[in-house]
Amino acid sequence: MAGVLFAADGLSSTVNAAVLMLVPVGALDSAALFLDENPTQLRLFGCVVMLAAAYTAATRGDHRRSLG
Repeated sequence: MAGVLFAADGLSSTVNAAVLMLVPVGALDSAALFLDENPTQLRLFGCVVMLAAAYTAATRGDHRRSLG
């Protein structure tokens, strides 16, 4: 997590927000890997939603429409 904080200066706020949205996904992965927890289908669905939101924010968040 500390690496994200140091790299945050060079990234846009949209990308920073998308990266920070991935923290719960990493926590779920870590719990499954290191603590032998079994994630429920609802938690896995939540991870899919978070990944989709992070992708959408990172790829479409900085584009602005011109009215001309």
